[in-house]
Amino acid sequence: MKKNKLLHVSIIILAAFSVPGYSESGSKEPIGEIALSQALDLAREYNPDILSARHDLQAAVHRKTQAGVRPNPNLSIEAENVLGKNELKAFDSAENTAQLEQTLQMGGKRSKRVQKAELDRQLIAFDLSARTLDV
Repeated sequence: MKKNKLLHVSIIILAAFSVPGYSESGSKEPIGEIALSQALDLAREYNPDILSARHDLQAAVHRKTQAGVRPNPNLSIEAENVLGKNELKAFDSAENTAQLEQTLQMGGKRSKRVQKAELDRQLIAFDLSARTLDV
């Protein structure tokens, strides 16, 4: 009885790890012969230089988006003479100040930042194309 269970478990394990056409890791790496077009597709998909260039391109796209955003406003609130003694205790004689700041960019700074980010994105896209062609 114990030998039958061991045999069944062994067969199940062998069946699970013997998927024809692909490696045991479950990735898209083929086993055996493949066509040249498949080899080139796999090289383009998994080449570390190309993967790095793709990530660089995504980062450049997001930098362009960030370059077009206006600076955040700043809000400051201050309270002085708080929690004093006797008649000055709590907020009765507190001096409260609120301040709002907003940076105004002039001279087309934002549009120049966006233009520079777009040129950087184009340069990285050309680099990705060159790396892809190298494969």
